[in-house]
Amino acid sequence: WGIPIIGHWVRGICLIPHWIVLFLLGILAYLVVFVAWIPVLISGRQASWVYSVLGGYLRWWVRTVTWGWMLSGTYPPFTT
Repeated sequence: WGIPIIGHWVRGICLIPHWIVLFLLGILAYLVVFVAWIPVLISGRQASWVYSVLGGYLRWWVRTVTWGWMLSGTYPPFTT
């Protein structure tokens, strides 16, 4: 990763599997928000599983972006 331009390209290539999975999980996260919207309006409470799904998606996305921008030294795992 020592040469900056090559390091960015290599990291971008290494992140392709993460971006594919995150794209699919992003669609799922938006569907979860859409489905959970009505119970939140009725009861005024959000289910804990909605919080877990969205929090896990955002944590994974942030880990992936920070590694791609060379802000973190550890490769993001495929777990949320």
